[in-house]
Amino acid sequence: KSLNYKLKEDDIIVSEYLSSTVDTLLMFTDKGNYVYLPMSKIPESKHKDLGYHVSTLVSMEPNEKVIFSFPVADFEEEKYVLLATKSGLIKRMKLSSLKVNRYSKTLMATKLREGDEVVSVDVITGENSEVIVATHDGYMNRYDAKEIRIIEPSSFGVKSIELKSRPNDYVVGAKYVSEKDI
Repeated sequence: KSLNYKLKEDDIIVSEYLSSTVDTLLMFTDKGNYVYLPMSKIPESKHKDLGYHVSTLVSMEPNEKVIFSFPVADFEEEKYVLLATKSGLIKRMKLSSLKVNRYSKTLMATKLREGDEVVSVDVITGENSEVIVATHDGYMNRYDAKEIRIIEPSSFGVKSIELKSRPNDYVVGAKYVSEKDI
């Protein structure tokens, strides 16, 4: 059951989950960065309070928006993070590659070309899944997630869908799916 949160105008709830104070919160932004934030560093407040902006806890660009977040209890768990960009690049990373010791600022999750932005992030346990990539104009690709090689955070993604023949089209999202989802 969702609580009645107090939000600023134009704010949206990105995620809601149960976690522990010993977990770490990973937040991914549209600028290709991520925030590594131990839950214990988040100040306690009441659900009716306005809360704290992430930029008060970790330095980030003023126009950077969090688009996806999830809690992590164990970075060694076999989990894979999927990032997709508006221009059609996609990358898959091992969760363990996102563990850091210093976290006072945003960290690079992917390199971006000028004018590009991250449009979706997803996470899955294990490697047995497929990926669906969808575009604004309604085109989709579906393929085995293993076809996307595992890439380190400091690199660009690989092409996920052909957009050259549709110059005004762009990727709106990519998600992990399993047989039962189709």
